[in-house]
Amino acid sequence: MPRIGQKMSRREFALSSMALAAWAGARPAHPAAPAGGVSAEFRDVPNPNRMRLHWYIFGPAWEPAECERQMARMAAQHIGGVLVFPTYPIAADNPARGIRNLEYLSPEFLKVLRSVADSARRLGLTVDIVAGTGWPYGGPSVSLEDGAKAIRMRRVAAGSEPSLQPGEHPVASVTASSSGEMLLFTSAPTRMQVKRAALGAEGFVLDHYDRAALDRYLEAVGDKLISAVPPGGIRSIFCDSFEVYRATWTAKMPEAFAACPRPLPRAAVTISDRTSRPCSRHAIPMRGTFAAISGALSRSSPRWSS
Repeated sequence: MPRIGQKMSRREFALSSMALAAWAGARPAHPAAPAGGVSAEFRDVPNPNRMRLHWYIFGPAWEPAECERQMARMAAQHIGGVLVFPTYPIAADNPARGIRNLEYLSPEFLKVLRSVADSARRLGLTVDIVAGTGWPYGGPSVSLEDGAKAIRMRRVAAGSEPSLQPGEHPVASVTASSSGEMLLFTSAPTRMQVKRAALGAEGFVLDHYDRAALDRYLEAVGDKLISAVPPGGIRSIFCDSFEVYRATWTAKMPEAFAACPRPLPRAAVTISDRTSRPCSRHAIPMRGTFAAISGALSRSSPRWSS
């Protein structure tokens, strides 16, 4: 028998082929495959185990007939459901091309959402939805007071009154013994805007750690989405991201910090004169405190987190 890499003669090739065929014929037979084969098993995957699609609705420019067409194609390919994700427009209104951007949460928008829920039920698909547009949560219903916040430090001359910006509130102050200068710590709005917002959904990003602010937001947005469809028409709501830049404060931070068990993970709190860069000289267990606040919020909101 030639070694690997050596050239085989015709006689050697024929003998090797015969030996291989004899070995294959002597192997035990495989058990009978199930009727329809493996491909049939994949086609019959139960809906809860099927993949879901992020269904980006740019604009939102959508209408019932086109939505049903796309959903029917998804169902035909054994997709289990969709996550409705309204986001920014990519084209201006153009009647000739059939493009019309609907204002988010307008009656027209909610009417299409109802038709999507009805089509999904007929086609055997599930519907999840972002409780907002783009990311993170926020929009026109979010005021400065309900928006994301950062803690700031400023130096105030002795005897002078600090000038606060709209939405800014004192948190603590420390007086330097030598100069009498006061270090004033305040909670100030980050004024971050929703990223990739849909038409009519532009606005401040929410303070996700403020229970009252979250309740007001869900009432303004989530309730309208849920009430626009039949009961059970929306399986769940979704939050795409907590990318809330420079959000280093919330009104309940001192209270939550005092209630947290020790030790907690340490992270530098954002305190500086003019920027929001971390200052290692003022470190508190911030990350663990925020985690505790968010966990408490989810446990105390069974309607939205069950």
